[in-house]
Amino acid sequence: MISGYDVYRQFSSIRDDVERDRRNISEKILGLQGEVDKLLREQSGLFKKLAAFHVSAGVALPATVEQALDERKAKVASKKEEVGERTRLISVSKKQVAILDEKINALTAEIESEEAAIRERFMADERVKPIYVDLAAASQAHGDMNRALQAANEELAEKRLAFEKDELFVYLHKRKFGTPDYKGGLLPITRMLDRRLANSFNYVVQAADYDFLVARPGMIEDRIAARKPEHEKLQAQYDVLEAEYFDVTKPKRDELETLTEQRQQAIDSGKSHADALATINQFLAEAALAEDADLKSIISNFADLLAKPDFQSKMRAMAEQTPSTEDDATVSRIQAIASEVATRDSQIDDEKRNLSSCESKLEGLRRIESEIDHNNWHATGHTFSGLNVGTLADAFLRDMMTDASVIGQLNDAHRDPPRPRPTPSSGDFGGGFGGSSSSSSSGGFGGFDDSSTTSSFGGSSSHTTTGGFGGD
Repeated sequence: MISGYDVYRQFSSIRDDVERDRRNISEKILGLQGEVDKLLREQSGLFKKLAAFHVSAGVALPATVEQALDERKAKVASKKEEVGERTRLISVSKKQVAILDEKINALTAEIESEEAAIRERFMADERVKPIYVDLAAASQAHGDMNRALQAANEELAEKRLAFEKDELFVYLHKRKFGTPDYKGGLLPITRMLDRRLANSFNYVVQAADYDFLVARPGMIEDRIAARKPEHEKLQAQYDVLEAEYFDVTKPKRDELETLTEQRQQAIDSGKSHADALATINQFLAEAALAEDADLKSIISNFADLLAKPDFQSKMRAMAEQTPSTEDDATVSRIQAIASEVATRDSQIDDEKRNLSSCESKLEGLRRIESEIDHNNWHATGHTFSGLNVGTLADAFLRDMMTDASVIGQLNDAHRDPPRPRPTPSSGDFGGGFGGSSSSSSSGGFGGFDDSSTTSSFGGSSSHTTTGGFGGD
């Protein structure tokens, strides 16, 4: 069994490692680009020398090369300086969280042990037993009634429209047919016609069903309100006795709350620095790729120049015509640089593929962390059973599992935190009392918990409600 926070922290640490790999690859690319930079500057200078002894090939390139190289070099210098400081701050935050975790775990174990001993004495108290039993029963009844109220409201929302869209039903209902308040008018024929109409679809029964459907939520609310004072009285008595026993642990619980808040602040701080570092790493990676594009343009221009028909033979011929051997060396060096630049360029392409792989891994790890965060699996009390994070992460990093598969494994292994000790809370009508009560609302609430209404009359709808109240 491993804690949810440990799982989260391990995946975060693995992501940090991949982030570091990405940064190292980016820096390697930038290093290779720096080597290419030097070679291109040298090549540019050699072309200037060739121009000095009248190599005519439309060589406008050297004048712009150094400016382009200077511009691209300045892009990442400031960001690189931030990496070390952010890394240090992340390390500080992780150490703070580890220290606080140790304190929290120790204090939590101490409180749980102390409260377990207190609860044993508390439940053995003859004053507590009858109140506990009565309060548990009241909480159970309250839960039953709340479920019945919810069901009644849902049934009303679902079924009232069928009644209220029927013009004949609405006509008779507005006239209060079948009640002492019936408004049938003065003419006997009006009353006769209304009676025939009512008999044609059994209106009296349908009206009773409809009235019951509408009245039922209010009836349940009245029952809840009627029982509330007794429940609150029991709750108050229970709270007094509980405070008598458990208030001794309040200072430690306050301390635990403070430590938990400090831990969250340390986590948030570390996450902030990690996010900042990830942004820097992303910038360096993008800059490496962007600079690679800049370099490729310059390299391409040089390559195009060297590839011009007979350009290299012209250089060699002119060099041979000069009395000095320096020009021969210059031409040879220009050609050698072209080969070295091509080699570095190929190495940069290889590292770019490694960088792309890191990017893909990071996206998957972020999704895994986001899923843990979204489900609050890293909160206190959450655990994972039979899970080896190292094995799982290794399978993901080797492309043997997708991030979706990893999330599925985490979901299967996750275990919710154990329920807290059953302590009723004043102001919450039975909320949380007893921990895991199971109940059904049938038969416990005045005979109308299981009522259901179905309707289909007037040729297309009639309304029937089981357990209806009110005759004709």
